[in-house]
Amino acid sequence: MDDLSHSIIIADASPLISFLKIQRFDLLSVLQKQLVCTDFVRSEVRQQKEALDRLITQSLITEVRVELPEHLEIIEELYDQGLGRGEGSSIMLAQATEGTLLLDDKRARKLASNRGLVLTSTAEIMVANIQENICSLEEADQYIEQWRAMGEFPVSVSSFLKLL
Repeated sequence: MDDLSHSIIIADASPLISFLKIQRFDLLSVLQKQLVCTDFVRSEVRQQKEALDRLITQSLITEVRVELPEHLEIIEELYDQGLGRGEGSSIMLAQATEGTLLLDDKRARKLASNRGLVLTSTAEIMVANIQENICSLEEADQYIEQWRAMGEFPVSVSSFLKLL
């Protein structure tokens, strides 16, 4: 993990799944940073597994295996605090690399924030895409409807206009 730096985005499973479900993983490129996920996160992505595997093969996202005992211990501590191992491994990796953490879960965000980590969210990524004219407000709002129809709730607003 020593070769990773603060120029990366560590993605938790929920945001990855949200973008994969609408087949718009490309919207993450607005961040202009290397996307990384842990092996724990990769194992949590089930329905979109083939799409994620393809992105890893194409080097559009890098998988980091978590093996060091001290890192595994941090993950278990966070698990004991009610987080999933994917969230825990993402927080651990963000701490170890000083990377930005892409995370939507409120409880996990609070724990990550208490650790002084830099956070971003699905909503913030969508706002950046609108501001950069990569997608329109109308298109972004359609994604909210698609996510809700699929039982995904990565953003809490009914329109991104409220966040602009």
